[in-house]
Amino acid sequence: MSAMELKDIVRQARRALKITQTELGHRVGTTPSAINKIESGVTQHLSGEMIVKLSAALSLPAEALLPSGKAEVRPASAPAPRQAAPAAPQAPASRWSDVTRALEELDPDTCEMIVVDILERALAVRKARLTAKHGSPPKKAKKSA
Repeated sequence: MSAMELKDIVRQARRALKITQTELGHRVGTTPSAINKIESGVTQHLSGEMIVKLSAALSLPAEALLPSGKAEVRPASAPAPRQAAPAAPQAPASRWSDVTRALEELDPDTCEMIVVDILERALAVRKARLTAKHGSPPKKAKKSA
């Protein structure tokens, strides 16, 4: 099978599961508009976090959503039962287990790429918080010789 575009992979997998863009957005923790942008090709590059969330929600291997991957859309044989959106966000522990499970399915290079992306984002958030708190970016400590 030739490589499919991200927009086609997501649309085909979502339709195979018989869920709407709104439902997929709820499962992934984003808006229906964001899902629409992915499916229409406006958004072509996803963060590592979004790849992990989408692959779990669509029952696809994460590699299927990577730009270099040759994707075969093979969602779970039985569609996931429709569930109402949760009233409150999931506890961090349950989200972490989902991420861990998805990362275990990846090859080491892809896993490393996603982990580095997540760490870079976490560092950027921390730096922004420190800047907001102190008014300027934190200075690096000088090493004493």
